[in-house]
Amino acid sequence: VPEPATLALTSVALIGVAGLRRRRAKLAA
Repeated sequence: VPEPATLALTSVALIGVAGLRRRRAKLAA
């Protein structure tokens, strides 16, 4: 089981990437 800090950083990174993709998609549309 990964450390809480590592898990948190990974989840934040994934959410950030998803947010950027959504923002770009909305701007493009």
